[in-house]
Amino acid sequence: MIQQMVLVKKKSKKLFNLYLKEETYHPQPVRRMYIEKKNSKKQRPLGIPTFTDKLIQEAVRLILESIYEPVFEDVSHGFRPQRSYHTALKTIKREFGGARWFVEGDIKGCFDNIDHGTLIGLINLKIKDMKFLLPVVSKFKLLKK
Repeated sequence: MIQQMVLVKKKSKKLFNLYLKEETYHPQPVRRMYIEKKNSKKQRPLGIPTFTDKLIQEAVRLILESIYEPVFEDVSHGFRPQRSYHTALKTIKREFGGARWFVEGDIKGCFDNIDHGTLIGLINLKIKDMKFLLPVVSKFKLLKK
């Protein structure tokens, strides 16, 4: 299984480099599915990318992770390697062991409302290669806030 994962990582990087070199990458439309929300009858949309798009996304993730992971705060746990809500809870227990209560929250539509212009600006602070950057950010919605 590990050998297959290494092979997928190598192939995804190779494929992404080929697309960058030839400037031919265009993401395909996702397959739309609907799944039930947890503890609710409501459904939420889920977009399933093509296999090629998944490979490209993996290559981009590996590159971005290698650049940004070293600068992330140690107390940040969301969407990071070897981190989860379990590691977040351990940190909370260690740092706030005497606390008697906590407030849990959820920002409705959080990812839908990220200002992509600001995000692109932050990415551009560390990544100057427009051949890499353009395919990555070309599908971002540039929201006006």
